[in-house]
Amino acid sequence: MEDIKEIIKDWKTEYIENRIRHLEKQGANLDNSNVLRVLDKELERRDRQQIAMLGDFYEV
Repeated sequence: MEDIKEIIKDWKTEYIENRIRHLEKQGANLDNSNVLRVLDKELERRDRQQIAMLGDFYEV
C-alpha cells in the first residue's frame, strides 16, 4: 500500500478524481476498496493543504 501512496502523490488531482469515479462505477466503496480509500485520503490531504495555503494568503 505504501507504494501506491508514493505513486499517487505525482498524479494530478483531476486524474485522481477520474480514478475514483471509475472505481465507484465498478461498485467500489470505502468499505471494500483499499485503493479507493488511499485515493480519497490523498484528495483530502490536498484539500487541507490548499485551505492552509489560502489561509496564509488571506491572513491579515
